[in-house]
Amino acid sequence: MRVKNILERQIKKYRLSNCGKYWVLDVEKKSGEKFHVKLLEHHLAICQSYNWYVDKNGYAVTGIPVIDPSTSVKTQKLLYMHTLISEPPAGKEVDHRNHNKIDNRYDPNDKNKSNLQNKYRWQNLQNKLSAKNSSSKFVGVSRNKRDNNWQTQIQLKKKNINLGYYDLEEHSALAYNYSTILANELTAHLPEDRQNMFLLTGANLELNTAMRFGLVSNLSQDKLDIIKDKISANLKNI
Repeated sequence: MRVKNILERQIKKYRLSNCGKYWVLDVEKKSGEKFHVKLLEHHLAICQSYNWYVDKNGYAVTGIPVIDPSTSVKTQKLLYMHTLISEPPAGKEVDHRNHNKIDNRYDPNDKNKSNLQNKYRWQNLQNKLSAKNSSSKFVGVSRNKRDNNWQTQIQLKKKNINLGYYDLEEHSALAYNYSTILANELTAHLPEDRQNMFLLTGANLELNTAMRFGLVSNLSQDKLDIIKDKISANLKNI
């Protein structure tokens, strides 16, 4: 009965709509622009007591009052809806699998129903897309205007490593993917919380098939050797 009453109040407050497998909750930006947040039904009650809005980064967020016990000063702390719902344990953060920041469906027992995942920082980075202002559609690839080719870089232990230059954008992306495979193999023995590499996923996933079928041979052996040497050298003593 209590849940039913809560849902009735929410329907009036947020104009919920039932899409069968999930619910859609209308949330506004401060500008008045409306967004449709996806939720599973059992999280509607959790969210009902908060006044949500969509921030400049595209996340559903609210402010909660916080009182400093030493000064009794009242301030506000930002609370993200995806954090409230998935409750990530210490050391982990929330990742949106499909990159939709207001798709907050979460079921820890059924990945097919979930868009939210609790991951370590390095795991979250694996699912990143190429930046909007990037010169390439692929992660780890950038345009080298001076020589009219494509540069590949990967971050290892917070250090950017240059993996070479390529005439074709796709070859540069293949080099990035090849480097992540090598790095994953070299860090596989580490505990999960110490692995700090990107996995082969995200924006370059479409090239995985090409690599598995040997099309990576389009990269010259000297380029592959350079990549292998640089990855190995930068992952020593980890």
